[in-house]
Amino acid sequence: MKLVGITIGLKSEDESLWVNGIKLNAAMLYLLINKIDGYKAILVDTSGKVKDYSKIKMWDTSTFITKDFYKVANDLDVLIQLSTSFSDQDINLFKQDGFNAKIVKYNCGNNYVIEMERIIFDDPEKSPPMTWSQSCDQVWYIPQQHKHNHDYYSIVHNTDALVVPFVWDPYFIDLRKKQLEEIGNNMVDYSSASSNIDTKRIMSFEPNNNVIKFSMPLIMIVEHALRIGASFKDYKVCSGQRMFKNKAFLEAISSLEIYKHGKIKYLGRYPIVDILTTDVDFVISHQWDNPLNYLYLDVMYLGYPLIHNAHMIKDAGYYYDDFNFKEGAHILKEALQKHDSNLLEYAEKNKPVLERYTNKNFGMVETYKKLLDNLFEPGKHELSYEYNWKTNTYKK
Repeated sequence: MKLVGITIGLKSEDESLWVNGIKLNAAMLYLLINKIDGYKAILVDTSGKVKDYSKIKMWDTSTFITKDFYKVANDLDVLIQLSTSFSDQDINLFKQDGFNAKIVKYNCGNNYVIEMERIIFDDPEKSPPMTWSQSCDQVWYIPQQHKHNHDYYSIVHNTDALVVPFVWDPYFIDLRKKQLEEIGNNMVDYSSASSNIDTKRIMSFEPNNNVIKFSMPLIMIVEHALRIGASFKDYKVCSGQRMFKNKAFLEAISSLEIYKHGKIKYLGRYPIVDILTTDVDFVISHQWDNPLNYLYLDVMYLGYPLIHNAHMIKDAGYYYDDFNFKEGAHILKEALQKHDSNLLEYAEKNKPVLERYTNKNFGMVETYKKLLDNLFEPGKHELSYEYNWKTNTYKK
């Protein structure tokens, strides 16, 4: 049994799981690896800030085994640097102490864009360091990052950069849903509370902190939908506080019908299940070369209509292409009009798409086993490393 450590960086015992997606990435990979024969995963915290891991509120540590990295490092056969990373200098120091694990750098974000924006826009005196480790055995990255990052990772880390299947699990959605139901909130799944289309509420969840996921395209879509006769109550922009404090932005949108009629509003950032329960009927989304996201799968899993341009799930939800905002507006209008009469059909269409990212997809689980095996015996399994979005595995 080979022990696989997946890095996380905890800020405190009270930290929420929903602060960002990276710890969800780690937890979902943990669940997957523990389905693979011959491998056992643990979560290894590199922060040094937690004294008693049994008191972590982020997850049940009897299910998600969480250890101090510095106490178990020499027991690991594989170290997956996911939520936190180490410099080459750190790795060399670990090796002097007997550390001998295979090292995988697992990238979940669009590092090229993040690092580009950091270099161009951040204060150079305050910008955090970029960890371009060249001590890893392989770099793995999720498929939605391929276009911008494949060669970038290969050169930066001076090793093979391999696209790997995207991993998602409804575990935490189900858990939060159960918690809400226990306190009397039974409207987590999509429910047609009113047959009056004028009361439908639209929301977007783009974080608005870089160019990849930004709400301006969605404002264009909702505006055009209103112009062509779509009826809805309002459109709320989550994570919109900074945008709506920008004078240039407010001046620009003041000419729009959704602004003049008071239909556009903004909110802060909320856990997806909680806000879906109370304030949303339709979710719209736009991305730029980032065509997979937990948000999309979470929304569809709970039965909510998702209007999106993510081509890797074009066979689910309500899809419009690329930056075609007018097409998106027509799709939104049609969904507003017809979704409530097509709930069963919508769920049936989405079900196989959702399952291809979970451990119910045997091909995905087997692919990860082969990737891990090949770390120890290069070439043991022949893999094309050419991603097939329709199966979430490799092409033959």
